[in-house]
Amino acid sequence: MLTVPAVEATDAEQSVVFTVSYKGAEAKAADAFKVDAGALVVKTVSGINGAEVFANTADQVLGFTINGKTEPADLAAVVAAGYTVEFSASKPVFEGTSTSSTTGKLLNNLPEGTFDYQVVIKKDNAVVAESAFAAAKIVAAGTIKEITEVVTTAQVNGIAGVALANNTISIVSDSNVALNATKGKTADGKTEQAITVKTFKSLNQSVALINATTGKITPVKAGTVTFEIKAGDATKEVTYTIVNEAREVKTVTTDTSEIKLTNNNTGKSVNLTAKDQFGDAAVVTLPQITAVKNAADEAITKVITVSATNNKGETTFVVEPVAGKQGTGTLQVKDSKDNVLVSIPVTVGDGSTVASRKLETSAADNIIDVFSDDDNQIVLTFNQYNDSGLLIGKETEIDTANATYLVSSDNATVASVSVNPDKEIIIKAVSAGEATINVKEGALTRASYKVVVNDSTPTVTAVTFDANAKVTEAGEYELSNVIKGLKTTAGTDLYLQTDGSVNTKEDGTGVKVGSVKLVSGDFDNVNVDNGVIVHDVDGTPSNFVAGDKGVIAINVVDKAGNVVDTFVLNVEVPAS
Repeated sequence: MLTVPAVEATDAEQSVVFTVSYKGAEAKAADAFKVDAGALVVKTVSGINGAEVFANTADQVLGFTINGKTEPADLAAVVAAGYTVEFSASKPVFEGTSTSSTTGKLLNNLPEGTFDYQVVIKKDNAVVAESAFAAAKIVAAGTIKEITEVVTTAQVNGIAGVALANNTISIVSDSNVALNATKGKTADGKTEQAITVKTFKSLNQSVALINATTGKITPVKAGTVTFEIKAGDATKEVTYTIVNEAREVKTVTTDTSEIKLTNNNTGKSVNLTAKDQFGDAAVVTLPQITAVKNAADEAITKVITVSATNNKGETTFVVEPVAGKQGTGTLQVKDSKDNVLVSIPVTVGDGSTVASRKLETSAADNIIDVFSDDDNQIVLTFNQYNDSGLLIGKETEIDTANATYLVSSDNATVASVSVNPDKEIIIKAVSAGEATINVKEGALTRASYKVVVNDSTPTVTAVTFDANAKVTEAGEYELSNVIKGLKTTAGTDLYLQTDGSVNTKEDGTGVKVGSVKLVSGDFDNVNVDNGVIVHDVDGTPSNFVAGDKGVIAINVVDKAGNVVDTFVLNVEVPAS
C-alpha cells in the first residue's frame, strides 16, 4: 500500500515523504515536487487597512487580499472559482450611492473623507471568509504625498535669484534668502507636480528663523539649522549651514580649452562659469584680462573687459586678435587678488590668405522637425580657413542669388534655405523627407549638406460631441456647443479655434492639425464665423432665425483632409 500525506495546493515546491507497506513491512522515500493549485481555494480574506482612494475620480475599485497574501486579490479570479464577494461600507461610497456592492466599484464623485469597509466571501451561499473592518481614506488625487524638489534662492552681491544649491547661507553676502518646495509626487502617483500650498518651520530658531508661509529665511548666527516643510500629506526636513563668511570666486571653467584665431578674425566668444568656495554660482565682476603676448613680447590679443556674472555665475567675453600680429601665448583669467583661476592657450595666425572653405554647423545632428519650435531649423556657415587650418571667418560673398557663392536646396518642398544678413545659412523644415543644401561657385559644387526632415505634427483622431446638441432657438449658436473635446492618437488635447480650425495650442499659436467643415442641403453657405455657426440668408451671413429647420453635418477633418468624425446637428427653430 502507498501512503501519501495531505499537501496544500501551492506553486511552491514541497518535500513529501511516501510510505510503502507490504506484508507488514514499511519503506519510506522522500521526493520534492509541486502540487498544481487547480481551482482557487479561499481560506481567509482581509480588507486593505489604510487604503487610499481618490475623490472625484472614475473607475476605482476597493481592494482586498486572501489567504494571508500581501498583494491585492484578483476579484475576477475569485468569482471564476465559484465564490461571491460582498463589500459593505459605513458610508454610501459604492456605485449607485450604495453601502454595499459585489464589484467593489466606487462612486465617481466621492468627497474627501474616511470610511470603513468589510469584505465577505461566500460559496454556495455559505460564508467561507469574513474580513475585519478596514479603514479607508478618500483623498484628493492631487494631494502631495512626497516633496521631491526643494529650491533655495538668495540675492547675492546685489543679484537676485541665485540658487543656493549646497545648503550654505552667508550672513555677509546673502539677502532675501527664501526656501521653496517646488515639486512633489501626488497621491495618484504623478511626479513633477507643482506644489502651491506649503508651510515652513525652523527647528533651531537660535540659528535661523523662517516665515511660515513665504519661506523667507532670516539668519540669526552661524551654525546649523534644520527647516521643516509641509505640503499636503508630505513632510520634508532640510538642513543648512549658516556661515559668517563672505562669498568669493573659487573656480572658473570655460567652454573652450584652446583658442585659435587669425589676425583679421572678428574674435572668438568664450563662455565662463564661476563658482564660489561653497560650490554655488559666484556673482562677481572679474578684473580685466590682459593682452596675450607672443614670444617676441608683442600683444596678439586685445585687453578684455569681462562683464559681471549673472545669477548662474555665467558670463561671456570675446577674445579679439590684434591686426597684423601672430604667435602663441596664454590667456589668464584672474581674481581680484591676482590669483589665476583658469588658463587658455591662444594661437593667432595669418588671416590674409584663404586656403580653404568649409560648410559647418554647431547643430548636434542633421535632423530637424517640422513640428518642433526648438528643432525646426539648422544654421550653417561657410567658413574660411588659412593654410594652417586656422579659422579666418565666415565667407561674406554668399547668398541665394547675386553672389560669388550661391546656396540652394535640391528639394525646397522638404527644406527651404535662406541667407541672413550675418551670412548664416538658415535651413528650415517644410515637410518630411530629405534634402541636400548645395553651395556652388559657378557650375562647381563647393560644399553640400544633407538634412533629414521629420514631421511629428500631431493630428486630430478623436472627437467628443455633445450627443444632445440641437438648435432650438433663434440667435447665435456656437460650434463649441457641439464639439466638446479633441484629441490626438496619444491622447493629447487639441483646441478648437473660432475660425473652425484645430490647433495644438489653446491660444491658436501652435500648429494647425485639423479643421471643421460644415455641410448642409437645407442651408446655404454654412460656415463658422468667430466661433458661431452661420448660414446665408439672401446672400448675407446670418445667425439662425425663427422658422429655420433642417440638418447640418459637422465634419471634423485631419490635416490631410480625411474625415475623423461627423455629427448631424438638427435645427428646429419655432416659427414664432
